[in-house]
Amino acid sequence: FFLGIVELRVSVTPGRAHFCTAQVSFCKVRLGTLKMAEGQQQAFVVFRRAILEEGIEEQVAAINKLPTVILAAGRDVTLESIFPLLREYIPNGDDEVLLGVAKGLDLKGDGAPCADILGTTDSQNCWAEILEILEKLCAVEETVVRDQAVDSILHTLDFLSPSASIASILPVLDRLSQNEWFTARVSACRLLPSVLKKSDSNEASLSLLQLFIRFCDDETPMVRRAIARVFAEFAEVAAAIADTGKEMLVTDIVPKFKHLGMHDDAASVQHIIAESAKRVAALLSADEFTSLFLDYVRWCSESPSWRLRSIIAGQFGAFCKVLDDPAASAGVLLPLFLGLLVDPERDVRADACRGAVELHAGVGHNAFVEGVVPKLGRCIKDDSHVVRNAYAESCSDIIVALDEGDRSASSGGEGINTLVVDTFLLLQDDNPEVRAKIMSAIQRLTDRSSTSPEGGLLEERFLPLLQGVAGDNDWRVRAAFTSQLPSLAKALGQALFQQHFFPAFRNLIDDEVAAVRASTVEAIVELADQLDESWLHKVFLPSLFEKLGATESRNADQYVVFLNFAKALCSSGEDEKLVLELLPAVKEALDYPVPNVQFCACDVLVTMVETVDPEDAITTIRPKVAALVDSSDPDVVSSAKQVMAAFKWSVSAGSAEAKQD
Repeated sequence: FFLGIVELRVSVTPGRAHFCTAQVSFCKVRLGTLKMAEGQQQAFVVFRRAILEEGIEEQVAAINKLPTVILAAGRDVTLESIFPLLREYIPNGDDEVLLGVAKGLDLKGDGAPCADILGTTDSQNCWAEILEILEKLCAVEETVVRDQAVDSILHTLDFLSPSASIASILPVLDRLSQNEWFTARVSACRLLPSVLKKSDSNEASLSLLQLFIRFCDDETPMVRRAIARVFAEFAEVAAAIADTGKEMLVTDIVPKFKHLGMHDDAASVQHIIAESAKRVAALLSADEFTSLFLDYVRWCSESPSWRLRSIIAGQFGAFCKVLDDPAASAGVLLPLFLGLLVDPERDVRADACRGAVELHAGVGHNAFVEGVVPKLGRCIKDDSHVVRNAYAESCSDIIVALDEGDRSASSGGEGINTLVVDTFLLLQDDNPEVRAKIMSAIQRLTDRSSTSPEGGLLEERFLPLLQGVAGDNDWRVRAAFTSQLPSLAKALGQALFQQHFFPAFRNLIDDEVAAVRASTVEAIVELADQLDESWLHKVFLPSLFEKLGATESRNADQYVVFLNFAKALCSSGEDEKLVLELLPAVKEALDYPVPNVQFCACDVLVTMVETVDPEDAITTIRPKVAALVDSSDPDVVSSAKQVMAAFKWSVSAGSAEAKQD
């Protein structure tokens, strides 16, 4: 109607055309604004209908598009209509939909596209609306929803200055802490450390500390478990606060730690607290540790709960670092640890074994050899495979530490040699996992044995054990043996290796388990490096060709084994002699009518490209590879094209005839 009037005025009074043109422009802008407003409102109407009137699948689909809806609706419609709708839905909403709400309001996650609309510095009302919705989600029963809501709150605070974020979140934390239902308080516990990092005043830090203490004393075990999980992080943040941090730590936080750890009636709380002991202890000085924390360590070490003893057993190395005095550590911590190494419960002994190596530096070499090494010898012969397995995991590091300390020590070598001998004997253990782990540590054992004052220790006493491992019934042990062959070659030298272990290596090349066969391929390059240069050409390659057999009798498995070794050897460097020896068989493999063999041969050729004679390649290799480009097997085609590219050949369109660029 208005446009019609403007057009009439233009026709009646042409002299005022300029004015009327301005009117028309104004009307077009106004109509565009009206249409935009209608579109924004329509986006909300469609979203509201899906949330309130449709089934759960439609609700989930709609809420997953919340960021898109907010972008379409704009900031005003979001604040006036969408946010109130979400607040209305939350109390009785489906968990999957509520999770979508929490994700949609994560301005650093799914809701990131909305940050430009909602996340401006002058959006205080917008922040309050978002935090109000997320606060409600922090109180729901479903853990996944609460965790996402907490993450979204923390990401929202990142858009605010420290003072504004603290002013916004403290009231939220206060309401959550006073909520009757425990889930809200659990969410508040998760928020505390991150909020404390943003604290910009002693007053705010004190308020957060008071909340922390309130949660430590909460009557609900779920809340105390939640605060126990963040205890170490909160303590670390508090200790870093200038001026007041150390006082907060010593006066308030450590006493609460010990109260929860020693006197809480929920065992799960005590366990969680014990797991964070080394992180809290690291914040203390040596004197503070001795006066405030040592009694807790002693209490855990002597606790009737085997789980507490097990948890604390692996942390003694960290406690020694806090004392930073080998003599003091040997005096107050070592006796407690030695008791755990001979604990009646197998899991405690196992965890003590895993943590033993860290005590070497903490208590000093002599104290470790005199006190810990004999107990480790008992662990090697323990009736439980769990303990023997734990020792096998850490024996390599233990022997390295002992070896380094032994060089400067005046005594203790005999005890260390006894430990090495007993460790070797675990190669006969009835548990395959123990045997495999000992085999993985064989490099350290052989290094120690080859320099033993008993002379010939490795050759005379343990070669039969190692030879037996090559035929172990468990494939993991055989694979571990194969991976350690380069170490054995280094320790024994070529003559002894050739005599005692090369026959076993040849047999493992054809092992029934693919992982063992693959380990022989992985070992060959390093093995060749440890032995004389002639060994590869005079010993290994003839053996490999013998396994490959005559051309007319070869099968696909023989070809694949040969080609895998060829690829590994040619990939390790340019060796013209090696390529000349391997190339004829590789060419023959290109003609073998099995796709696996053909693409393996192509892979080998790619590694030979820098060494093979160009003229020979054009004459004898190019036609074979070009024929494979038309293969019906896609893997063969892909590998053939890689060869063509490596040699800088191209194939004519619609033809298999190759031509050189």
